[in-house]
Amino acid sequence: MDPRALAGGASGDRAPRRGLNNREIAATLGESPATVKNQVSTILRKLRVPTRMRLLVRLQQPCDS
Repeated sequence: MDPRALAGGASGDRAPRRGLNNREIAATLGESPATVKNQVSTILRKLRVPTRMRLLVRLQQPCDS
């Protein structure tokens, strides 16, 4: 599974890579912080990644084709 697809593609994975928190991501996307929190939690759970830091590492790895 490509984590970038779950993170919203090329545009969606830039925010976590920049180290933005939920409130900052929400302001950038025009969403509520609660919505972003739910979306990030869903991504972490689906990828079986425990933390945002591990998500960043996973996003930097080449995709399995």
